[in-house]
Amino acid sequence: DPRSEVHGWQFLLQFLTGLRDGEARQLLAAPVWTDRLSRPPPGFLDEKYLHVRRLKRGRHPRIRLDDPERPEIRPLMNRVLAWKAVRYPQSKYLLPGRGGTPLADSGLTKMLVVICARLGLPPRPSHGCRAYYASVRLAQDAGNAGNIQLVPQQAWEADLEIKKNLAAWGSATVRLYGRWIDDYI
Repeated sequence: DPRSEVHGWQFLLQFLTGLRDGEARQLLAAPVWTDRLSRPPPGFLDEKYLHVRRLKRGRHPRIRLDDPERPEIRPLMNRVLAWKAVRYPQSKYLLPGRGGTPLADSGLTKMLVVICARLGLPPRPSHGCRAYYASVRLAQDAGNAGNIQLVPQQAWEADLEIKKNLAAWGSATVRLYGRWIDDYI
C-alpha cells in the first residue's frame, strides 16, 4: 500500500522530532516565505531550522536541523524531500494524502493499530511517538534544549463539598470536583 510509505515517513518525523500528529501533517514540501513580517510557513527550511506550526499554544515553532544530540534530523529531512519529489511531485504537502491533499487525521494511528495487531502488541497511538521522544530526551537530561516545546504537564484540581443537616430527614451532601490538565504528553 503506497499510503504506508507516507505513514512511515510521518512516523519517523514524529518519533525523531517530537512533533505532534497535526504538526507533522501540515508541513508543506517547499513553501515560499514572502511576507517576512509573519512567521515562516510550516515546512519552511532555512540553514538552521525546520519551521513548524505548533499546536496547543506552542511558542517556539522550529526544530533545529543540526542538533549535535540528534544528528539524524537534517539527513531525514533531505530523504523525505527526495522521496516526496519522486512519489508525489504535484502535492504541496510534505506528507501528502490521497489526491495530494493533507493526510487524514488519525491515519497514522489507524495504521499503527493494524501493525501492532499483526505483531501481537497492544495498540499504540501516534501520540506515543511524542511521549517516547519526550521521555528519552528528559531522561538524557537534555531538558528542552533541542525542542523547547517539551514542557511538563500542568494540572489544576479543585474539590468542593457541601453538607447540609436536614434534621429528622438526615443530611444531604453535594460533592463537586474538577481537574484541568494542560500539555499532557
